[in-house]
Amino acid sequence: MRDFIFLLVLPFIAEGRDFTLQLTDETQTPLAAIPARLTLSRRDDPRYSSQQTIDQATGPDGALRFKADEAMGLSRVQINPDGFYPIDANPSRNPLEVSGGDVWSITLPRIIAPIPLRTKRVGLNLADKTLPADTWLGYDFALGTALPPYGHGLIADIEFRLSPQQVGWNESPASLAEKRLDPYFADFSTDKFARYFGHWTTQLRIRFPENHCGMVRAQTFWANCVFKLPHHAPLSGYQSEFEFTIDSRAGTVERSENIGYFIRSRTLAEPSGKIISAYYTKIMGPIEFSHTGLTFIYYSNPTANDTNLEYDIERNLLKAPTGSSALEEESYKIRRP
Repeated sequence: MRDFIFLLVLPFIAEGRDFTLQLTDETQTPLAAIPARLTLSRRDDPRYSSQQTIDQATGPDGALRFKADEAMGLSRVQINPDGFYPIDANPSRNPLEVSGGDVWSITLPRIIAPIPLRTKRVGLNLADKTLPADTWLGYDFALGTALPPYGHGLIADIEFRLSPQQVGWNESPASLAEKRLDPYFADFSTDKFARYFGHWTTQLRIRFPENHCGMVRAQTFWANCVFKLPHHAPLSGYQSEFEFTIDSRAGTVERSENIGYFIRSRTLAEPSGKIISAYYTKIMGPIEFSHTGLTFIYYSNPTANDTNLEYDIERNLLKAPTGSSALEEESYKIRRP
């Protein structure tokens, strides 16, 4: 298992101690002569005036070496060379990978072949009846909509079943009674009141009922880069069913955004199992859900057997329907590749 460290709070033991930042591309090839900016901050002094900035390029071995005294911590790494996706890393939020000793690694993926994709931020919830409870709902990536009667989709690339269950309340009976008398909550229906103040456990099931279709969690995730998942979907490892359960008091099932999935759908295969045709999609970030609904961002390649999921952010093949609300239009404006 990989080890990670939060550099902002790392104690630099000796003044003038040497540290190394190793820079590689997505194939783990060292990147030489790449300019970078490092910001060091004093742990005991939050003022900007106490910060130290290092502007330096990596050496022939792809390493950037620097010194820091015992009072300093690495608080920011900025790298933005031509031909690569930019890095703007805050190690306190997204830790850098430890390569061993005082060496940390950052992957700087290349810009290879961005293409138009179908991409959308999907939000489905119980309150506006875009998502049913305890019922399987299919979603069509090609059209960007659920299947009837909740949308006009034709083919289910993925199916969801959200099952919320109220197991209690988050406040005392006296507090709940007081809120019932509050004019703000007076018009709340019983269901809405429970959504606000209830204690819930929720199960999310995901399935791909067609043979050779499924989802796989990405094994690589570049948390400190704007481009976070590998350029291409894998050809194997897909599972047909997933199940997640959360407690409303604990928050979402995935607190970190450092997660992604690949999906294979609409698959045709020979009797031997050899894939003839399939469509590939990625989900950036977690599939977030609660007792009220679910949300996720997907990027889908419209070309059969093309595993490339490197998105050209200026060319979304999905468009908001005519007459869409401003909020709906925003769901098509995905600015991360």
